[in-house]
Amino acid sequence: MIMISICEAEMENVGHRPLITLEDILNDVCSVFGQPLKEIKGKCRKRDYVICRLIYSYVARMNTSKYCYEIANEVGYKEHSIVIRNTKLIRRYFQIKDGWFLGHWDHYISKSKIWNHLNEKQINRRRVDGGNKKLHNKQQQVLHYGFMDALGNSKAM
Repeated sequence: MIMISICEAEMENVGHRPLITLEDILNDVCSVFGQPLKEIKGKCRKRDYVICRLIYSYVARMNTSKYCYEIANEVGYKEHSIVIRNTKLIRRYFQIKDGWFLGHWDHYISKSKIWNHLNEKQINRRRVDGGNKKLHNKQQQVLHYGFMDALGNSKAM
């Protein structure tokens, strides 16, 4: 019964929900941090540009079904393994609660239109699923600082 209500809710949104592309995510990250798109796609290793690439890689990998080489090509990386490394690095930052990174992450999620759209989509899916308020709060915390495995269990962050 719960699965049917989830499917019905998703079917109603199919025509109305715009697809989020890698370019949309990259433009969103650049606008939040006020960095030029040309420099983010370039080879410069300034800290401001690197943090934009890190966050782009993580958001794109966690929220799209694109292959790592497609994510890498969009930002100008030559190897797909850099996207995998960036994702692992951000998860490590979450685990050790790195203050420098979490400051940038909080800034991104507070200003991002894409992240807020993805966040609303997952919360609405949880509401249709009949989750209680306690689960809703846990979902909010996981979306803010971490990730969930395939069974819906939050990973230690």
